[in-house]
Amino acid sequence: MRLTTPCHRFLGLALALTVPFAASARADDLPPPAKRKIEFSKDIQPLFAKHCVDCHGEQKKESGLRLDNRDEALNGGDSGPPWIEGKSADSLLIKYVGGLDPDVVMPPKGDRLTRTQIGLLRAWIDQGADWPKPKKSHRISR
Repeated sequence: MRLTTPCHRFLGLALALTVPFAASARADDLPPPAKRKIEFSKDIQPLFAKHCVDCHGEQKKESGLRLDNRDEALNGGDSGPPWIEGKSADSLLIKYVGGLDPDVVMPPKGDRLTRTQIGLLRAWIDQGADWPKPKKSHRISR
């Protein structure tokens, strides 16, 4: 469709400007990253154990993603890597637990993560997503 009249041009411009703004406004709704140093074993591992590994663990690997094992998690799943180090707002994990994608909300059952917990995940990712490599094979379990 050609935008030939001034009204059509205005509507086209308004739509073009509104769609990206609406998407970024949703990202602005995310809780801020925590303002302290995050420790994987103390802050993140318990979140994964409680909210994630039932579906993303050794027994069940939904969407090809495991969050019970460092190397498996770093490999990502069917949709790609769950996080981008240093860029929490652009990470799939944050998008899904933060409810930014109405089609994919994690966890799908049970209690959702609190704003504080999402802030911990964001800070961990922004700080480089340090997940120490275990001396032996180590899996997170409930």
